[in-house]
Amino acid sequence: MKRLDCVRAACAVAVLLFSGSALAATNYVSVAGGNWSTPTTWTPNGVPGAGDTVTITGNHAVVVNSAQVIDSVTLDATSGNHTLQVTGGGSISIQGSGTALAINGSSVAGNNKLDLNGGSITLTSGNVNLAGGIIGTASIDFSAAGSTLTIPGTLSFSGITGNTQISFTGGSGTVVIGGDLGANGAIFATGSTFDFNGTGAQSILGSYTFDNLTIDKIGTATLNAPITIKGGLLINSGVLDDGGNQISLNGSLSSTVQINANGVLKLGSAASGTAFPAPVLSFNVTFAAGSVVDYQAGVTQSIAVLNYARLFVATLGGSVTKTLAGSGVHVTEDLDVNNNGANVVTLNVDYNGLDVDGDINGDGTISLSSGVVNAGGNWSSLSTIVAGATSSIIYDGTGSQSVRAASYANLTISKGSGTATLAGTTSSLENPTSR
Repeated sequence: MKRLDCVRAACAVAVLLFSGSALAATNYVSVAGGNWSTPTTWTPNGVPGAGDTVTITGNHAVVVNSAQVIDSVTLDATSGNHTLQVTGGGSISIQGSGTALAINGSSVAGNNKLDLNGGSITLTSGNVNLAGGIIGTASIDFSAAGSTLTIPGTLSFSGITGNTQISFTGGSGTVVIGGDLGANGAIFATGSTFDFNGTGAQSILGSYTFDNLTIDKIGTATLNAPITIKGGLLINSGVLDDGGNQISLNGSLSSTVQINANGVLKLGSAASGTAFPAPVLSFNVTFAAGSVVDYQAGVTQSIAVLNYARLFVATLGGSVTKTLAGSGVHVTEDLDVNNNGANVVTLNVDYNGLDVDGDINGDGTISLSSGVVNAGGNWSSLSTIVAGATSSIIYDGTGSQSVRAASYANLTISKGSGTATLAGTTSSLENPTSR
């Protein structure tokens, strides 16, 4: 009886060992071009699956036209043209960590390419790297509409600069990035959308031209170089900080800018006073209720004449003056002018017009030479008003308003409804007007 039990135990161990070896990851290497699902495409003979790694080598073009799951994919640096094509109806889920998709250019002529021909590749946790060879290129081409590449980590470029590129010859395509976009690549972006959707800080490290750029994230995406947007800039949620690098739009004035309720656009750095993305026409700009544009540079900035939702004026450096670019700046919600400790921020209306429907908040300074400020809400008692002799401040809200205690040149109360109440001792060079 004991001998029988030993035999059974030995058999059980053998089954477990066999099962473990059967489930061990395999590195599949291409030996011919052909369909991914054809066993003779690979050595060892078989079809790669979950947990396995794939290397495409030689002059091999491997085609994916069905759903596949894999751990990692590498187009190696050996000579020849290595191609991985994902057609419409085809998809690859790459589940490995680290550099889970690597496209390596060779030291001799050749083009190693990921061709997204209507299909999709989705990484679940890893990064993508394109490494340019001494002569050979490493590229990704969206050769048919509807193609997508989803990267939760970084998209980086290494090796020889100029031999790495992303193109959209099919007229459209979407790249979704949860990490950083590296520098030193070439992006030919006509018809494309780059969507930054990470849950932490992200950086756009290169000076690229995008067609459509979307920020749809938690946290901040920061530019490390100037960029150009030929189509549309959409900040759906999260923060886009230009880091003091100018965002340029299509010179034909066809570009659009849209900032939704949970979106923030920060302009400028401690040493660089960038402007609102330009050139743009006011009717090509949409600010949803709750959206913010923050002129934050530590040097002088010009505030574009637009209809903002919430407008912030601040400094990342020393004391600064920000000036309206012209009359007609309209803030439909609140205006915040905030000092940075001892560094004073002055919003210079000069001889222009500023219309604020909501409250004027903060401890900064608003200066008028001969301009006009229309205030629809309350005016912070912490702020400073410097009113030129011919300037006017008009309280014109439709509800209750607190009139900032200050020395005005011309003070007008012009309310359709509601009551304006003095917050303290107030003076005017001219007689206050009520109408």
